[in-house]
Amino acid sequence: MIICDHCFRDTELQAMIRSKSVETGTCPTCHTENAHLLDTVNASDLSQYLESLLSIYRPVSQLPDGPYKDTCVSITEELSDRWHLFGNVQSRDKRRMIREICHDTATGNTGILDERVGIPELYDRDYVARHSLFSGHSWKDFVKQVKFVSRYHPGIINEELMQKYCSFIRRVIREGSEFYRARLSENKERFDKDSMGAPPEGKSSDGRANARGIYCLYLANDSETALHEIRASQFDYACIGKFRLTRDIVVADLRRITEISPFLSGIDFIEHAINREQLEKLNEEMGKTLRRNDDTLDYVTTQYLVDLIRSFPSSSEEGQHEYAGIIYNSTTTRDGYNLAIFEPDLFQCESIDMYRIDELNYKKYKME
Repeated sequence: MIICDHCFRDTELQAMIRSKSVETGTCPTCHTENAHLLDTVNASDLSQYLESLLSIYRPVSQLPDGPYKDTCVSITEELSDRWHLFGNVQSRDKRRMIREICHDTATGNTGILDERVGIPELYDRDYVARHSLFSGHSWKDFVKQVKFVSRYHPGIINEELMQKYCSFIRRVIREGSEFYRARLSENKERFDKDSMGAPPEGKSSDGRANARGIYCLYLANDSETALHEIRASQFDYACIGKFRLTRDIVVADLRRITEISPFLSGIDFIEHAINREQLEKLNEEMGKTLRRNDDTLDYVTTQYLVDLIRSFPSSSEEGQHEYAGIIYNSTTTRDGYNLAIFEPDLFQCESIDMYRIDELNYKKYKME
């Protein structure tokens, strides 16, 4: 069976196919043009990766009795829905791909491929409690704890595990990189450079990545995203400052937290399976749209987690912190993203342009 790097979404599998491919062309499986092609007969390394992942599963007939059996699905659905491994591939082709690549499993343990499957450890409460981000609690439990019970010491988050996951989404931003920040000008006056930075210490309001009073500089990757983020209205005046980074920094790119490959060195398959839902909830929460009149209490979960990331010690410099900020998806533009910087002095405002908003484009969705 001929497959290509676009048949999978997982970055590690894509890289492996590219390294083994000897020709490019149109893939007969996913129909991508100019793709790196590979015959599954020559995919022994790919087989080892996928069969290692399949080894954590058991056919439903081999699992202890319990109501959870009703939630078990096929291995193809598991690889699609839990692990997001496949690209734009038809269901029948996904099943064939697994059979062709995982030939040892196909011949030695057909129950994995033919029955519904499950991971036994996911139904062991003690095991889950030891290996989950929230000590066996759900995201909903965590939100309730930090909102209404204990804001600063919820006592249920596994900090060591959170630090481990952040290590997989480290990103270096190089000195000289440019980002943007926008501010509304109610008096139609151009702000000076000093006024375009983060609010003075103790004056900041609640934000997605900072509690009230905590110093934080919010930037966007382009001027359009920066303008959208301040929710400018028609006929408003806005200043957009261009900021330049003064030295290399390391940030946690939270956009990638749901894309952490299970095949990375240091990843435990079962532990990762336990936490994928929680990581997806974190990504969803960071990208949630909040309106001007929404309760700032809705920020406290992300504020807590970002503050935790801010506190992680550097792996190379004693007495320093590992991350200078975080990256998260823009809630207002499709391709835009935001950068929340814990040390605002790392960026210098170089120039300011002033704009009048002449037109807004609204999109509406009918509510059922």
